[in-house]
Amino acid sequence: MRNGQTKTTRQASRLWGVVLLVALLTGIAAAQDAGASALQPQGLNRVGTYALRELAPELTGQGVRFGIICRSVTYENDKPQNDYQPNIDHACFGAANLRLQGDRRETVGVSAHSTAICSILFGEDVEATDPDLGSFLYQGAVPAAEGHIYEYLDFGEKYVFTQKAPPVDVITASFGFQFENWWTRALESLIEHEGIPVVASVGNGTNASDPPLYPGASSNTIGVGVVSSVNTGDPATDLTHFSLAYPERSTLGPTDDGRCKPDLIAPGNCLVATADGQRDYTMSGDWSSFATPVTAGVVGLLVQAAQQDDALAAALAPQGGNCVLKAVLMSSATKLPFWHKGRLSTEDDGEAPL
Repeated sequence: MRNGQTKTTRQASRLWGVVLLVALLTGIAAAQDAGASALQPQGLNRVGTYALRELAPELTGQGVRFGIICRSVTYENDKPQNDYQPNIDHACFGAANLRLQGDRRETVGVSAHSTAICSILFGEDVEATDPDLGSFLYQGAVPAAEGHIYEYLDFGEKYVFTQKAPPVDVITASFGFQFENWWTRALESLIEHEGIPVVASVGNGTNASDPPLYPGASSNTIGVGVVSSVNTGDPATDLTHFSLAYPERSTLGPTDDGRCKPDLIAPGNCLVATADGQRDYTMSGDWSSFATPVTAGVVGLLVQAAQQDDALAAALAPQGGNCVLKAVLMSSATKLPFWHKGRLSTEDDGEAPL
């Protein structure tokens, strides 16, 4: 009888934790942030990050450790060079807690891709300006979080291959491979055993028949596709208004083994820091690489909320905590038109995924 009560209590605690997390995420619908239009990137406003912060100003990512896995821009003799790093001299990273994990001695190079991802997550600039947008407050999804920047082969050798848990709470990866390989399979195993939420892009839909990329297509990851922005030629409009996920722009499943992917879609066209300059900004474009940190930022805020409430401890447990967070996100996400169909039309489609 005692064992039965313990099991029931544990189940109730986990259920209550899920309910609280869903309430936290869906409560943003009631928040009206009058100043949201003066904030960038507006992709974060579209998914409710700024409205959530209006409800709970303390949710800035404080205490949350992000692992950002980046690809090098160049390789020499199959050896990655040191050009996977963000432009840490940009003004939006002035107060950011970024930690470069590589120990290479080569000349440091800057990656525009990594710079954009890190600015969506950690950027903050109270004096940001742009010729087309005027003055605005630039604020990333988790400006107070720690950012651990890894080159992907280094990360693989140190943590994935050894199955050793990295010192982070959330992992995000904006790259992928058409097929599973040792790296993606080992990462899947690491997620399973350590319960770390991993958010990864599924691809940019160059061809509607292209398969979703791994590790975003893996079972245990949160695979992210991209919602296209409108295309008017006016940056103020294009960065604020978003439409649907189109197959030619956002890769879709099913995977080879018949699973639905992506798990979530989010805006990708965000105002981001440039790789060359201290206060210049540019549009990132409609790519799943940048929808991924938008989504990862929401995961980070949920992790912070769970860290601050003992009732939410199950969401951080190595035994399935990542599954709890993934379920919360997928259950509370807004369902776009025809989300239950395979195509962007009204006829039913029994073969295509959700």
